[in-house]
Amino acid sequence: MSALGEYSNCICDNMTGRYELDLSKTSRRVLAEKLIECAFYEGKHRSWRNIHMNGKRVLQSQGELGSPLEWIEDLPSVGMLRVDFTSHMPLPEDLVPLTDAQLRDFLFTTVGVYPPERKAKMLEQRGLKKKGNRRLTEGQQNIENVMASKEGSGKETLPSLMPVEAEFNQTHKVGILRGSSWQLKLTNEQAAFVVQQFDKPDEQVEVAVILSIRIMPSKFHPVMRSLRFGLQQQLLGCRLGWPNVFTKSHPSGRYLLNCREDEQLEIAKYLVALAIKDTSKQSFNNVLLNGRRITNPVENSSLWNFMTSATTTPMMEFDFFGTDVWQTLQCGKPSDSTAQQVCLQRHSARLAFRRAKLLHNHLKGTTNIWSAAKRKSAMPTMMSLRIKQMREAKFSESERSELPKKQPQWVKEESMELVWQKAWRGHLTNILESEQRHNCGETPQSKFSPLVGIFSLMDSDGSGGLSIPELAFGLDKFCGIKISEAKLLESQPRERQDITWPNFEEMCMSGVLCNL
Repeated sequence: MSALGEYSNCICDNMTGRYELDLSKTSRRVLAEKLIECAFYEGKHRSWRNIHMNGKRVLQSQGELGSPLEWIEDLPSVGMLRVDFTSHMPLPEDLVPLTDAQLRDFLFTTVGVYPPERKAKMLEQRGLKKKGNRRLTEGQQNIENVMASKEGSGKETLPSLMPVEAEFNQTHKVGILRGSSWQLKLTNEQAAFVVQQFDKPDEQVEVAVILSIRIMPSKFHPVMRSLRFGLQQQLLGCRLGWPNVFTKSHPSGRYLLNCREDEQLEIAKYLVALAIKDTSKQSFNNVLLNGRRITNPVENSSLWNFMTSATTTPMMEFDFFGTDVWQTLQCGKPSDSTAQQVCLQRHSARLAFRRAKLLHNHLKGTTNIWSAAKRKSAMPTMMSLRIKQMREAKFSESERSELPKKQPQWVKEESMELVWQKAWRGHLTNILESEQRHNCGETPQSKFSPLVGIFSLMDSDGSGGLSIPELAFGLDKFCGIKISEAKLLESQPRERQDITWPNFEEMCMSGVLCNL
């Protein structure tokens, strides 16, 4: 099993996931052959997507459901294969759906995820825990404070063995969830609940991928809505295949559609037809065509011609507001049409602001809760710690000679980013690079950020600074956020006169605008 590394948690009951396989290695080649076999066995549904060989895209012909046809008989013996595999294996008929109580117990006892009410209670009781001279973050505290209650005792006791580092512990839990997912049969609402128990965007996407095959019935919109960022919805749709996550009755969401792919082209045409039919609101918002930002298009009979005017197979990125958008907003639909329009405009601006913050955070490589920076998996970190402890212990010369001199090769391999973490980072990088190519030279490409563009819109006079009233007005107009001048003033040092770009960046990344 160690030869499989991070793929050791992949089981035949749930092969859905992202794979990067060096076909020159026996274990990886066998796994690739298994994916071909599974696709052939399941049939009727497309299982292989986003196929790359040595970094180059392998285009699938229309009607091709699995790997390229020539690979069925003759899989290349060398090369780096990357593919998203989506299983369509039906759930066993005798598998009983979990109750909500059973699911919470499974998450706590098997995966090590806190029930929400228990997490809130312990945070309230313990406050911020200190360890030596180091103050733990909330995420680290949640992990180091994991406790189990004994029935009838009324006491909370620490488990005997707990992971040491919070940073890799959450990542390790994703692997545990995959390895034990064969036990699950969930409703869509339960799957959405599980996704929300993980904090980081890349973890949430991977959890949604893992649970996609364990859901009944097959409507996926509660899981899509549980993802806070539109960029997460885009990646999930690309990895699982848009036909597998798209629900016609709940079309609202963020899309990234490559019209070169037949199944994505079909969804793009369906959404255009839907927008033309619904004249009560603007359906296409925050639209980018091949990375170029455009004003919201007029939604009439020539909409498709407009979207494909530059090329017949564009890459479309947009927020779509369907009739279910008011459910997404979780607010009542205003009775007045003007109020509806204003509400949706603010929502569109707020989505664009969140997207800009997330992309800027990725560009800066920061390490807060939304970071896309590299993280190590649990197994190699624990191995490294164990080797270090053994080396520092007092052993005789003969005993010391038996200690491991270096980490095994698979540990080195696993200490790199996991494949699903690379998928998230690569997705953000591709989005940024696509926009950078169409930045028209206004900003040096290496420094381009959508968040800089939003600040420039606020700074209409080009002075490089914003007063508190200007900032409050700009946030309302361009970001869809109403925040009082008093609160903004309270968050700034008294000696600060104007809000410059570095000040605004700090407010967005770790200040008063961070969680909005």
